[in-house]
Amino acid sequence: MKTRLWAVAFVAVACGSSPSIDDAGSTAGGSGLAGGGAAGGVAGGVAGGVAGGVAGGVAGGVAGGVAGGVAGGVAGGVAGGAAGGSAGGAAGGSAGGVAGGAGELDGGAGDAGTSDGGVDGGVDAGPVCTPTAEVCDGIDNDCDTLVDENLRVDCLPDPDGDRAQSSNAVTAFCPDPSRPQFGSCPAGYVSPMASLGLDCAASDGNRWQLLPARADADADTACAGATQQLCAGALLPSGFRAPASCAATDDCNDLDAALFGLRTVIADADGDAHCAGAATTRCTGATAPPGTRFPPNCIDTTDCNDADPTRYQLMSVRADGDSDGYCFGPTTSQCAGVTVPSGFRAPATCSAIDDCRDTNPLAGAVCSIDAYETTSAVKTCFAVPPTESFTVSTVNICPLGFNLQSYRALKVVGNGSCTATGPLTLQMTCNGLDGATCKIVGTCVAL
Repeated sequence: MKTRLWAVAFVAVACGSSPSIDDAGSTAGGSGLAGGGAAGGVAGGVAGGVAGGVAGGVAGGVAGGVAGGVAGGVAGGVAGGAAGGSAGGAAGGSAGGVAGGAGELDGGAGDAGTSDGGVDGGVDAGPVCTPTAEVCDGIDNDCDTLVDENLRVDCLPDPDGDRAQSSNAVTAFCPDPSRPQFGSCPAGYVSPMASLGLDCAASDGNRWQLLPARADADADTACAGATQQLCAGALLPSGFRAPASCAATDDCNDLDAALFGLRTVIADADGDAHCAGAATTRCTGATAPPGTRFPPNCIDTTDCNDADPTRYQLMSVRADGDSDGYCFGPTTSQCAGVTVPSGFRAPATCSAIDDCRDTNPLAGAVCSIDAYETTSAVKTCFAVPPTESFTVSTVNICPLGFNLQSYRALKVVGNGSCTATGPLTLQMTCNGLDGATCKIVGTCVAL
C-alpha cells in the first residue's frame, strides 16, 4: 500500500508593510519556539527552507518540493527531540514541515517558470512510497518501480477452452488459482506448459488436434482410402480409424460390413457344389455371395446344368426311349447326375441289335412279323355253287404293340382257288370237281 505525506506551509515574506498569509507561518513558527523546542524548530525551519529553496530552484519542479519536505521534516524532528523531549520534537517537526512546505512553495514557483524559485509555488509535495510485499494487483507494492514483477504468468489464447492454443501470441496475467489445469491462466487462455498444442478448430472445444485417420464407415475394421490428417478430440470421430488398427486389406465396400475383401469366386447357382464358368473377382465377406462359391469349396468346375442340382456331369449315352434294352441312334453326350437320364442308356448296356421302334418296348430288333392267322375253310364241289364265301375266325392275332399291316389267303390243300376278301372272309372257287382248304394269314408291324 502506498502512503503519501503532505506538508502545507505558509511562509511569511516581508513585502513592504503589507501583511500577508505568510504571517500565519511566522506565528506558527513562534509557537513552536515557545513550546520548548526552539532550537530544533529554528534549525528545522532554516534547514528545510534552505534545502527546499535550493532544491526547488535547481530541479525546477516536483523533485525539489519532495526533497525539501522530506529533509525539513526529518531534520526538524531529530533536532527538536534532542533539545526538548517529545513535545519539543513534535513542535520542531511541525516547524520543519512548515519550512519544508515553504521550500516546496518556492520549488513550485520555479516549476511554474519564475526566475527566483519564488514564493508562489504549489501545495502538493508528492507521494512517499512505503514498501510492502509485492502482490499481483497492478500496483508497485515494494516501491522498486516495477509492477507485479515475477508474479504474472504467460498465457496463450484458448477461446474454446479445450487447453489448445489458437495462436502463439503471449499475454501476461495475474494467476487464477482456480484453473490449475490451464496453468492458472484466466478463462479464454492457457499457459504454454499446459497447452495441448496449436488448436486445429479454435471455435470447437471438442476438437483440437490433428490425428492420422482412415475411413471405416461400416466399422468392420477394413479401411478405405488414403491416410489423412483429421481434426479431432481425444478420439477419432465415428466412421474413422487409426491406420494401425485397420485390417491388412482395404475395404472394397465401406458401406456394408458384410462385404470387405476382393476374392475369387465361381458360379454355383443350383448349390450342388459343382461349379460352372470362369472364375471372377467379387467384393465379398467371410462367405461367398449367393449363387457363387470359393474355388476350394467346388467339387469341380464343369457343371453342365447349373440350374438343376441333379445334373452336373456329361455322360456318353444312346437313346432307349422305350427302355427295352434295344438302343437307337448314335452315341451322344447328355448332362446327367449320378445315373443316366431317363430315355437313355450307357452304350455298353445296349443290345447288340438296334431297336426298330424305340417307342415300343415290345418291338426289339424286328418290327415286322407274320403272326396273324385264322381258322381254315373247306370248299367242296358236289352239288354246290362253284364259288362261295366263307367266314373264318382268328387263331393268332398281332401281338401287343403290333398292328395287322397286311393279310392274304393261304391254300392248305386242294386244287381249287381261294382269295382273302377281308381279315376274316374268304372267297373259294372249285376247279372242276376239285375243291380246296384255305385260311387267312397276315403280317404284323410294330406300332
